[in-house]
Amino acid sequence: MDILTFIEFLLLGTAVGILGTIVGAGGGFFVVPYLLLVSKMSPQIVIGTSMTMVFFNALSGTFAYLRQKRIDIKTGIKFAAATLPGSILGAYISKFFNNDVYSLLFGLLLFGIGVFMLFRPKYKDEDKNPVGVMDIRWPIVKRKIVDSSGNTYQYAFNERSGIILSLAIGFMSTSLGIGGGILHVPLMVYMLGFPIHVATATSFFILLISSFIGVSMHFILQHVNLLIAIYLSIGAIIGAQLGAIISKKIESSWIQKILAVCLILVSIKLILI
Repeated sequence: MDILTFIEFLLLGTAVGILGTIVGAGGGFFVVPYLLLVSKMSPQIVIGTSMTMVFFNALSGTFAYLRQKRIDIKTGIKFAAATLPGSILGAYISKFFNNDVYSLLFGLLLFGIGVFMLFRPKYKDEDKNPVGVMDIRWPIVKRKIVDSSGNTYQYAFNERSGIILSLAIGFMSTSLGIGGGILHVPLMVYMLGFPIHVATATSFFILLISSFIGVSMHFILQHVNLLIAIYLSIGAIIGAQLGAIISKKIESSWIQKILAVCLILVSIKLILI
């Protein structure tokens, strides 16, 4: 590949790393439409290549959030373990997709994500110790986290419900190549009651573990364009560091609304292919 191709995917990976970190996702839902519509790759190569970039983006973002001390590590380990069976099964299932089926499934998912990002209710006030809609009578888990800036987050959630949700997310993310952050963050906030900053950071930690398993499976199945994955990953590593810094300094709601409109437009294109 020539230098222009390197620059193209480096810039794409950087943009994805920044935006993905701001919204608490691995960025696969940005990369997949590009690889599918512009680069004209097969669904299997798109999924495996995207997941490889998602893994490196999650690795970089996790280190950034560890420095900020915003990750609920105990919860992250349990939720990540729950994603593993689904991640393995999802990678295997993906080999049966053809272009039409994959474009339709991914387009529908993208449309749902875009509509949710556009019309979702405002996140709860973190200072009021939010509680999600899931039944928390048992088994309830209480957490208290103090980040590097001295902010204190206290919350309670149903751990069993979180594990069940994580199992399903592991399957969906690895089978479609998006990573699970874009699904995990809203579920952790609205259904389990996590503070948004803790949910975003913990989601990246979960994604690091689950995407590693997914990428390993896709490598075994030979679903990865390694060169493009490396270019994207270099950009994503840079972008994730920038995104973690930017997320502390700006109100991300307007960025998410613009992204939501873009996702809806792209989803319509995918559905109508």
